[in-house]
Amino acid sequence: MPQRASNAAKRVAYVFLSLAVYLRECWLRFKGTLQETWHACITSSPGIQAVLSRCASSFRAGRARRQRGTVPRPPTILGAVVVQSSFGQQDDQALCRLLAWAQLKGFHQVLLYDPAGEIQLRKEELIESLKWVDSSKKIQIWSGWERESSCCGGGGISEENNENTGAMGVALLSAADAEEPLLKAAAKGTSTSTQAAAGAADPRLNKERKLQEGSRLVEAIAAPDDIKTRLAAASGPLAGIEPDIVVVFGSAFTLAGFPPWAVRTAELFEVGALAAVTSGKMDAVLRRYLGTRQRFDDTRLRRNDDAGAHAPEQVHISFAGPGAMTISWVTWPQEDEDAYEYARKSYLANLEIEEQEETIAVLSSSRKLQLKNWPRSTSFASLANGDLSRHHHHRRHRHRRHHRHRREDSERDPDPAGNCHVLDQMKLESAVQWGTAPGNYTHLVYSDNGDESDSIDTYNNFDCYSTTAYLSGALHHVVIGEKEGPLPAATAIYYRVGDPSRDTWSEEKTFTTPPRGNGDRSLPYRLGLVGDLGQTEHSSSTLEHLVGVSEEKKVDSVLFVGDLSYADGYQPRWDTWGRLVEPYTSSMVWMYTQGNHEIEPSNVAPDFLSYSKRFRLPHKHSGSSSNLYYSYEIAGIHVIMLGSYAPFDESSDQYAWLRKDLESVDRIATPWVIASMHAPWYNSNHNHYGDGEEMRISMESVLYEHGVDAVVAGHVHAYERSQGVFNNENDPCGPHYINIGDGGNREGLDFDYYKPQPEWSAMRDPSYGHAVIDFVNSTTAVYQWHRNQDGVEEVADEFVLTRDPKCRVNGGLRLQAKKTKGSSTYKKFSRQRHSI
Repeated sequence: MPQRASNAAKRVAYVFLSLAVYLRECWLRFKGTLQETWHACITSSPGIQAVLSRCASSFRAGRARRQRGTVPRPPTILGAVVVQSSFGQQDDQALCRLLAWAQLKGFHQVLLYDPAGEIQLRKEELIESLKWVDSSKKIQIWSGWERESSCCGGGGISEENNENTGAMGVALLSAADAEEPLLKAAAKGTSTSTQAAAGAADPRLNKERKLQEGSRLVEAIAAPDDIKTRLAAASGPLAGIEPDIVVVFGSAFTLAGFPPWAVRTAELFEVGALAAVTSGKMDAVLRRYLGTRQRFDDTRLRRNDDAGAHAPEQVHISFAGPGAMTISWVTWPQEDEDAYEYARKSYLANLEIEEQEETIAVLSSSRKLQLKNWPRSTSFASLANGDLSRHHHHRRHRHRRHHRHRREDSERDPDPAGNCHVLDQMKLESAVQWGTAPGNYTHLVYSDNGDESDSIDTYNNFDCYSTTAYLSGALHHVVIGEKEGPLPAATAIYYRVGDPSRDTWSEEKTFTTPPRGNGDRSLPYRLGLVGDLGQTEHSSSTLEHLVGVSEEKKVDSVLFVGDLSYADGYQPRWDTWGRLVEPYTSSMVWMYTQGNHEIEPSNVAPDFLSYSKRFRLPHKHSGSSSNLYYSYEIAGIHVIMLGSYAPFDESSDQYAWLRKDLESVDRIATPWVIASMHAPWYNSNHNHYGDGEEMRISMESVLYEHGVDAVVAGHVHAYERSQGVFNNENDPCGPHYINIGDGGNREGLDFDYYKPQPEWSAMRDPSYGHAVIDFVNSTTAVYQWHRNQDGVEEVADEFVLTRDPKCRVNGGLRLQAKKTKGSSTYKKFSRQRHSI
């Protein structure tokens, strides 16, 4: 029986083998016939032959470039990828896959930053693992920036070897590399007291702990020219290294220890466990990066290299009161090195003797960080601070609780290094020339610098702030249409800004003043709505759509609902953002409310320092005690800018101010009332859900009682519009709530909405864009939302807002004011959402 079974198996095997041989012969015959047919086809077609010849030439040229090591880099440079690792054999293999992916994508230099130095201890194991995945011997590795080690059978790495073979260099760096000179340079940016307080039991991590503590005070430090100077002076093998990608082991917060100015971007991507990283996941990261990043070598973000130290830039206009405008701009007097040095000596001479030594040390240690290369920086990286390692959940609750845990700003110094006082010694002037015809300036207005400023550190003719690693330029603010009389209504104003004492002026700019009058006499007027803009390619698209329409459809001014530059403590991004938006902010009025990204919490500087110094808003004119909330009137519209991150309960100053402000509005002369804040009160998106709920419970009834027509917010990076709503229920007399946080920032869109869609939600779409409200007359306004992916004049959402006389009596007060309760509807929806 076993013998028969064995014979049967042999027969079956023979049959399958014979079938395989037969199929192979069939394929070879078919292949030969196909080749003959294809050859006959291409030989009879000169066009096909030419195409194939060009393809072959291109392929040979590409192969030659790869052999010479001149493979073009990716179109943009990926910043830092954050991974979690247990430093085991499985992670070694995963790291090899990651390096193979980077080499395939054309990266030339990779930095593996491991603060504890575990990778350096496992270097030999890593090299052994790389041999299995790098058969082409194109990945070479060295440690501590010393080019002595190699992997994959290659020789010692050198500039010549790297260029000739096209090898990708991999550097290992940790806080244990105590001799690494750039770590010492970074440490200089921290304050003496912070460094003294920071310590560690393990000497290897002492430098890392210091930098982590100091990272709350320090931003990225240098521009490309300065990088080359520092690296060339540091050491031979270190000179010229500028990694294309950094892999951070641990968390984003540990990023504080590696040389931040060696990376070309501040973008971070947390991809989870290293063992789970795949080429597909990294491709997704790269696609996301390319889709959200603004190229920092973009000329729109750079300062003109030919501009002098006192040349104005970052010009923007805001309302200052009836018939008046505030024009603001920035200059860089610290680039006038001779004048700055003279001013520094004058400043020191005025100090007490015992203060001089300490002040000299502070100024000299930060001097290199603050001079002329900074404003021209095209290379952006950031020492990690608490904001860089953000998760949506952490970010949401940290900012929602901010108003409860505000520190005493008076205890923190906006100029700890004293650099602004040095600038003050330079006797700068701020002035605006303006007129109603091109080139014919009939008025010269100087700054009185102080009417709308809360700061006791306002200098003679400008404003300023500094950290231990950044000195702002001189921030100039001049009000026109006040001392010389109101600006003419509905008139083109031609102006230029500058310093008369140095005869330095900007090029001529122009804007149009709004109409004035009661009711319909001041209308129509078109108001643009923008939020959460940032400075990415999507941001640029939003701006282009905003102004790319025909002349009759262009907006007259812009209401910005917060989250402007996404600097997040890295101060030069305020300057690049100012340059990006200057063509728009210098030709029309932009009015702002603060977002969570304007808080920029610090242990030494006041909250909202950059925001409050750079933007002069009319809060005192509107009776407010804080620039975080204010109001203004324009062309029959009363606009209220509320502060989501200032106290807002019924005992707060903001609440009392809001009631008083609304009660003062004459709804016959000013028929429309629009309110704005950053964190939305009505939001059905997963992200930031409920962030504005406490403020809504406190203030919603006040807006409802006084007939507010629409409420605009941002914060959520998606679009949503509500029906008329009050207390989570549809109400034809309630305001329409608009979430417009889709301006284009680097954090990307929030795609996930809760289902089913609430009854009060009329439209929602996770797309980038902006909105426009066209106030046609005193009873009708047309609202439109535009998506960036559509044509500039294509409308994605539209509705007509009509003021219903049944809802209002006595100049706008409601017949019956409802009291906002503790939102049982909200609580019900909140319980349901977890099971959706």
